[in-house]
Amino acid sequence: RGHSSSLSDPRPRGCRPMTLLRLLSQAEALCKQGRLRVVLGSQSPRRSRLLEEIVFCGRLPFVVKPSNFAEDHDKAAYAGKPELYVRTYAAEKAKDVEQQVLNDDELN
Repeated sequence: RGHSSSLSDPRPRGCRPMTLLRLLSQAEALCKQGRLRVVLGSQSPRRSRLLEEIVFCGRLPFVVKPSNFAEDHDKAAYAGKPELYVRTYAAEKAKDVEQQVLNDDELN
């Protein structure tokens, strides 16, 4: 949904190529002003490297705060609903990381 039907162009409809670069520039300016802090909610070294090298190109500092959310939901309840499973876990993990950041004096 919301994606171009062309297999050669996976961007969402209406997505302009420079949008990510503009967003990165704006985020970089906000970080320098101390008005934005980027938090990676994962302790995966691969995700950290991808974020640093590919997405931010070394331009934005970020803090790693892995989620402590226990992934113990009954997976059978999500049978045939993989999107619901992923959305539910992502939302719960994000809430957990948000609380950690709000409670961390060093990040506020």
